[in-house]
Amino acid sequence: HFVAALMVALGTLLSSFWILSANSWMQTPAGYEIIDGRFFPTDWVKVVFNPSFPYRLAHTVVAFFVTTGFVVMGVGAYLMRRERSLAEG
Repeated sequence: HFVAALMVALGTLLSSFWILSANSWMQTPAGYEIIDGRFFPTDWVKVVFNPSFPYRLAHTVVAFFVTTGFVVMGVGAYLMRRERSLAEG
C-alpha cells in the first residue's frame, strides 16, 4: 500500500509540474518569438521554467501536502471517535 501511495503522490507531483508550467507560461511567457503572428519557442528551458513557475509550484505543492495532512487527521479523528463511541455503548 505504501508503494502505491508513493506512486500516486509522484504521479500527482509530475502532473502538477507540467500543468503549472503551462499555466505559468500563459501568465508570464518567456523563451519565444513571434513570427507572422504565431508563437514559436526559442528556448524550451525558459518556456518550462518561466519567471512565475517556481512560486506557483511551491504554493501548489505546499497546499496539497497541507490538504492531505488535514484529510488524514480528519479521517483518523473520525475513526478514533467512532471507536470510543462503540466502546461506551
